[in-house]
Amino acid sequence: MRPYLTAFCFFLLLPVLALASSADVQLLKQARSQVKVVAGELKLRVAKEVQERGAENVLGSCRLQAAGITDRLSVHSGWEIRRTGMRVRNPDNAPDPWEAEVLELFRRRQAEGVDLQEYEFAKVVNMDGKRVFRYMKPIVMQEFCMTCHGDDIPPAVRAAIAGAYPGDRATGFRPGELRGAFSLIRMLPGDPPPRWE
Repeated sequence: MRPYLTAFCFFLLLPVLALASSADVQLLKQARSQVKVVAGELKLRVAKEVQERGAENVLGSCRLQAAGITDRLSVHSGWEIRRTGMRVRNPDNAPDPWEAEVLELFRRRQAEGVDLQEYEFAKVVNMDGKRVFRYMKPIVMQEFCMTCHGDDIPPAVRAAIAGAYPGDRATGFRPGELRGAFSLIRMLPGDPPPRWE
């Protein structure tokens, strides 16, 4: 892991009282709340559309629904919210270098037997000369997602994926496997921490 991931106030499953300040605690609580809303709304909306229209007809729904939810929350909360992963369907969701390192951390922790449902990563970083709070929460593969992201994808769904996303890499997942993460950014006042490169 590169030094900039290990240096300067990061929190991995730390109790609230162990965090550096009350401001850090509030940011962590806000990030968790945003993820809970996005994940909950996305699951409900996509499940409803799949049930009503069939998985092959709502391929873009997951992307569009997520964008609508995250855009709405971003406007009202000041958080930038997105999904990413090491194997993505939409190339716009490819991880930046910081996200890629955290995803690798999640992968290693899962290989060690850590329950990623209870895992997260948060850190104040220097991002383009600005002080930024970054947060990531793993997305663990659920049975609900197997129709579009698993091994045994129905032919009509597979054809729709190939047509819309010819470079798709987001299939072949198994239930319980790390599929990606929610990634949140919040700009903060004050001087940024030094870069550790």
